[in-house]
Amino acid sequence: MKTYWLYLESYTFAFANTREVLIVNTLSSQTILFPLTLSLKAVITELLAPQNNYAIQITEEQLKDSSVNSFVSNVRESFSGDLIDQAETMFKPVILKPQLNLQRDISKLKREDFRSVGENIKSYLSELSIYVTGQCSRNCTDCKSKHKQINWCTKNEESLSLEKISKFCDQINGTQISTINFLGGDLLNYQKLPELIEITKLLNPIKRFHVHYQNISKATDKLAILNQPQHELNVLVDFPLQPVELEQTIDYLKSTHLTHKWEFAIANEDEYDQLEKIIDSHQLSDVKIKPFFDGSNLDFFRENIFMSREDLHQQEISRKEIFAHQSLNTNHFGKLIITSDGKVFANLNHSQIGIIDESIREILFKEMNEGTSWLKTRNTAPCSSCVYQWLCPSPSNYEEAIKKPNLCTLDL
Repeated sequence: MKTYWLYLESYTFAFANTREVLIVNTLSSQTILFPLTLSLKAVITELLAPQNNYAIQITEEQLKDSSVNSFVSNVRESFSGDLIDQAETMFKPVILKPQLNLQRDISKLKREDFRSVGENIKSYLSELSIYVTGQCSRNCTDCKSKHKQINWCTKNEESLSLEKISKFCDQINGTQISTINFLGGDLLNYQKLPELIEITKLLNPIKRFHVHYQNISKATDKLAILNQPQHELNVLVDFPLQPVELEQTIDYLKSTHLTHKWEFAIANEDEYDQLEKIIDSHQLSDVKIKPFFDGSNLDFFRENIFMSREDLHQQEISRKEIFAHQSLNTNHFGKLIITSDGKVFANLNHSQIGIIDESIREILFKEMNEGTSWLKTRNTAPCSSCVYQWLCPSPSNYEEAIKKPNLCTLDL
């Protein structure tokens, strides 16, 4: 009986559950789904066994099975693997099966004592958000919830001292952090704003100041101070609109050279239509659209945010992204949030992990060892039994708001 070597390429991933097997070619971004018959299951189980390194012996008799034959043919046609007659070579192909190195690094860090962890742990920090003040005169409808889904303002009676902000920011010098977000309340009415700007001039990351358009419209005289290198204004716009104040904000920003971007929070199709008209009529550029779950618009999210099987097959995904999804949360990893009362979070939907007076090293170590945000992956039901488990984006704040573990249309 003739025998062959069946192998998968090192850039190919294979994921299987009790019903299906999914082949993902990360070079071509091609994905192929196969029903898992008993015959094919035997082949896949052996192929994915760690000791076999993506290469197994398969017989001519096995290839007569239609499901096995279809699998092998598709693997070859998509250049995801190959079949070699053993008469041509007696040596089993040596394949470097995709391995997850980052998980080993994380496991090593978890085993270490805090005192043995050096400054290297600060290299994990990529983005810092500071709620400088919560004071604001407006009374927005979703003030207490929107900032838990997206970078947005929120109202309370607390404000951080400039000294505490300065001391914490001193610790990020020499790190790989790329962005610092400053938020409020009404950030423009923060009494120490000029001094804060002076501190931020000494920091290398991009500094983004997130300010609601209604607060801008009544304090345009305070915006010039933000016209500094590596400083950006993010204009926050939500609905229902106040047309006069929005017009005032747009007109003012068009008259300046201030670097600015627009962020619109939308909750339904009507708001999206309004947004399009605003962009077209005012020729706005650098616009980001941020969906917002308000508790009553699940259908809007199902139609526009949830992933479908077709979406998953059409997306381009790399080895690096798949590995990242397996080991960490790509939405939250590397981010810290300081609220205006001095508490530190990795995610505002999860427990506090420190206070602003503590060292960044200690806070980061705690999140890596005890936290529930940075390393939150799709390793629990129903995602853990899905072949698309590591192709889906990491869990986000939307899952927290909707109280649903998976934002997809698959029947799991």
